[in-house]
Formats: sequence, C-alpha cells, structure tokens
Amino acid sequence: MKPKILALAGSNRQDSWNWKLVRFAAQYAEAAGVRVTLPSPEDLELPLVNEDLVAQEGYPEKARWWKRLFVEHHGLLIASPEYNGFFTPALKNLLDWLSIKETPEEPSLVAFRGKVAALLATSPGSQGACAACSCSGSSWNTSRSSYSPIRPASPTHPGPLTNTGT
Repeated sequence: MKPKILALAGSNRQDSWNWKLVRFAAQYAEAAGVRVTLPSPEDLELPLVNEDLVAQEGYPEKARWWKRLFVEHHGLLIASPEYNGFFTPALKNLLDWLSIKETPEEPSLVAFRGKVAALLATSPGSQGACAACSCSGSSWNTSRSSYSPIRPASPTHPGPLTNTGT
C-alpha cells in the first residue's frame, strides 16, 4: 500500500508562496511513489472555533471533512507563511477545530495520532520562514505527532521558487 500524505499551506491566498512551495514538494513526494492529497486555499475557510457554536449547531461539516482527511492520511506536509512572528490564523483555526472532539467517545487528538509532519515555509524576509516553522513546531509538540521542520533556503537561492523580480 502506498503511503498517503496530506499536503496543505496555511494561507487563504491563491497566489501564496507557501502554496507554491507545498505544491512543488508534493510533486517530489508523488515522484517517490507517495499518494498526495492537495486541498485548495478556499478549503481553509472555516468558522472561528467556538464551542458554543458546536453546542448549538453541531461540529461544522467542513471541519469534519478536514478531520476525516487528517485521519485517512499517514503523514502531513504543511507549509505556512509567517504572520507577525507566528504561523497563520487560518492554520491555527484549522488545528483548533481538529483538536475538538466531535463526540465524547472520540479519542483525544484523533486527527493527529501517529502522524509524521514535515513543516515547510518560505518568506521574502530573512527570518519569516524560520519563525513560522518554530511556532508551528511548538504546536505539534502537544498533538501526539512527530514533526520535522525543513530548513528554509535563502529567498535569493536560484531555483523554481525564486522571485526573479527582486
């Protein structure tokens, strides 16, 4: 059975550098024989976590869809831009929804159990990608997953993600 990787970026922006990065990395994973699922940026549009909302309306269908995706995959490939020294609110909100139990019987942090996550980031700034990976990594420490931050390269390094306009 081929391993299955869920690849996503923590940005809602269509033209995000981090979506470009995760798509690029996904190509390499596929070339190595891995099955990759790559949702779109619009899929990160979830209501803000609110347990009162869950009590009144139930667990949101889109959050349920994400949880199912996480559970069905062996590993995660996540790229996130840096927003003021942290990873993005969209990614944080997704991780928060995934940590909420849908039912009392559901095991804690079921979406993260046994997962291996590779954290990627790119930024035009000199330290932005490092900050995004550091903050994301601290979240993974509490999620019963193991992670490996992949050190970012210089934004001036020639390659397929180089911005030749700068």
